[in-house]
Amino acid sequence: MRKHLLTLSAAVVVVLQNAAASSWINTQCQNFHFKNSKQKDKGKRYILHLNYQKDGNGYAFAYAKTKTKTFQPPMKDDLDEDKLFFKYTKSLSTQKSLSFCYGIIHDNLTYETDGGKIYGIGYHYQKLKLTQYLSDYKHFNVYQTDLAYKLKHNLHAIRLQTTFLTKYMYLQDRKSNRYTQKAKASYFTTAMIFKAKYQDYYSRTGLFLGERLFAVMQDGFSVQHRAMEFDRTYFFEVGKQIKTYTLMLKYLYMHATEVPIENKNVSMKDIIVSLTYHF
Repeated sequence: MRKHLLTLSAAVVVVLQNAAASSWINTQCQNFHFKNSKQKDKGKRYILHLNYQKDGNGYAFAYAKTKTKTFQPPMKDDLDEDKLFFKYTKSLSTQKSLSFCYGIIHDNLTYETDGGKIYGIGYHYQKLKLTQYLSDYKHFNVYQTDLAYKLKHNLHAIRLQTTFLTKYMYLQDRKSNRYTQKAKASYFTTAMIFKAKYQDYYSRTGLFLGERLFAVMQDGFSVQHRAMEFDRTYFFEVGKQIKTYTLMLKYLYMHATEVPIENKNVSMKDIIVSLTYHF
């Protein structure tokens, strides 16, 4: 992971030296806690996300650091996670684009997913986007297909955007290890995300229904690599642009089952503060 972080640092320097007007750098701080979990109590996550656009090419990097306080026993230590993501997008025309993404996971407690790698390829045509992911873990794989349809319209001075999203996940070789042997063979999730923008203010709200496990989220920049079976999620966020900065506050709620120990009715609440600098 240290080698990957050095690569990311070098990429950040190169991007800042060749910045384009549509580029941005984002930092996030997340404070979350669990209820009814038998393994995890609360934690913090810090994210650095960089996006650079030039001549029809898009380069994006993200690094996420998570520290979670656990109950000991049954856990032997607190959870320490590092995740690194890279994405390249090629614009084929004003209506079409092709994207490739890669991610790597470090987890100090979970042998089965530590060192896991995420691969993705996506095709975007007008309002429709299709993305295929492969999550490559030690003894099992997850194949995930995302289909998103986006509608944009205006209501006087308010710009509106609605996204419909489906996620299908298939677990290959789930019976090969104790970590996934109680999981289902496949999962399916639907979501609707609504965004409204007025002048320098915006709001987003989203609802995910249906079960998912080991899902790749946020367009390839997040992965739920621990064996928690989420069945519903909702979030609400508000933001404001101040000159070249955007400040955002978000509330996220998720309901889940801890699969290996079959612990149901687990919930997680997350408060997220984000600052984006556009350059």
